[in-house]
Amino acid sequence: MKTGIKEGLPRPLVTVLLRVLEYYNGVLFLTTNRIGDFDEVFASRVHVSLYYPHLDLQSTPKIFELNLERIVKQSQEKNRAITIDQEKIMQFIHLHWESKDRMRWNGRQIRNGCQTALALAEFEAQGGNLERVVDANAEVKITYKHIRIVSKSYREFNHYLERVYDRDLDRRAKYMGIRARDIGATSGPFGFEKQSVFS
Repeated sequence: MKTGIKEGLPRPLVTVLLRVLEYYNGVLFLTTNRIGDFDEVFASRVHVSLYYPHLDLQSTPKIFELNLERIVKQSQEKNRAITIDQEKIMQFIHLHWESKDRMRWNGRQIRNGCQTALALAEFEAQGGNLERVVDANAEVKITYKHIRIVSKSYREFNHYLERVYDRDLDRRAKYMGIRARDIGATSGPFGFEKQSVFS
């Protein structure tokens, strides 16, 4: 069976998708981190393309703050006691961002990292008991140590993938035609100045 859009979808499905895009009346948002999978036929139906650069030192802590605030809000709605050592977590985030230029987190990784840190903190609040909940009302405290554990795990997995692919993940994405490397670039791919999402 013939496929399209970089051999990812069956041809009839691609035909229907292209027809829908051609005559769609309204605003449709499509997101991808695999821009290299767009072919010319598909790309010609995109009216406006927005580029989101890698998170910078201003955006990264703010996205962490948003996710940690969401955890606090959700815990309050469930009448659960959760505290967050925000100051030390933010110090760790700044140090991590400045020292791990190839291991900086994207928005999805930040969200998942905060959720995993919460799970680690909840486990710790139960005394590390796998068998049962010791105290359902135990205070949960998320610290930088939980974020550091998640960071280390993420970093070790990335290193493993780099050994599997015999190159770093950005180079692999470039080599496979998935997306360009823009590490250290001062402008986006369309020539516009990069700006923080929060500026």
